[in-house]
Amino acid sequence: MAQRFFQRHGIDATIADGRQLHYEHGKLLTERRPVDLVYNRLVDFAFDHPEHQALRGAYLDGAVVVTPNPHVHALCADKRNLGLLSASA
Repeated sequence: MAQRFFQRHGIDATIADGRQLHYEHGKLLTERRPVDLVYNRLVDFAFDHPEHQALRGAYLDGAVVVTPNPHVHALCADKRNLGLLSASA
């Protein structure tokens, strides 16, 4: 649904598995097409799994925008932080 929305508005959108991404010459690619923004639907928010290494490299090099990005997720969305917020002092 999101892909069709973007395409209707003239934005090229592709749904890709992490194994389809390649990071070459400072560009993140899927199907030989450059990727400049990734809407992150992974549960591997730190991109630690081997199949996410291309995405990790591109993100760390600033070659791609990731939303939500790992830093924001760690600060604001990681449910494990709820324990810290509710712990008694």
